[in-house]
Amino acid sequence: MRGLSDAIIAIILVIASVTIALIVVGFTYGLFGTLTYKSIITSLGNAYVKYSPSNGKVEICLTVKNTGPEEPTVMSVSLSNAPVSVDVITDVYNGSTILGSTVSIQPGTNTLTIEGYVTAQLQPGSTVSLQLTLSNGVVLVVPATVEAQ
Repeated sequence: MRGLSDAIIAIILVIASVTIALIVVGFTYGLFGTLTYKSIITSLGNAYVKYSPSNGKVEICLTVKNTGPEEPTVMSVSLSNAPVSVDVITDVYNGSTILGSTVSIQPGTNTLTIEGYVTAQLQPGSTVSLQLTLSNGVVLVVPATVEAQ
């Protein structure tokens, strides 16, 4: 009985090497979608902004969902490209309330209340673009309705 020829063994080794390399590249660059560990942050429903025109104070309320294990931090907030000077962020998550000037968005559903000041004039009844820049590089853009405070 004869063994496998050297050419056949070489072809099998090349195919195995290429397969292993493709699997490593796929995991490294997240080509397998659900097998990666990056969080996806989405808005649930509409956001709203309570605005006081006399002093520029705003209270922004929105609900977001984090679908992954990461807990990105809210780095900056803006309303229609006008930066919001954040005083405090309240995150209600799983019945717990977390307060701070920066808050991590926990996996699951989070109700965020952001209090601060904005220099831009907002019109009650209008819709503005709320932008949250997160520590993982994601910029969440949500339409928000302005209400008078």
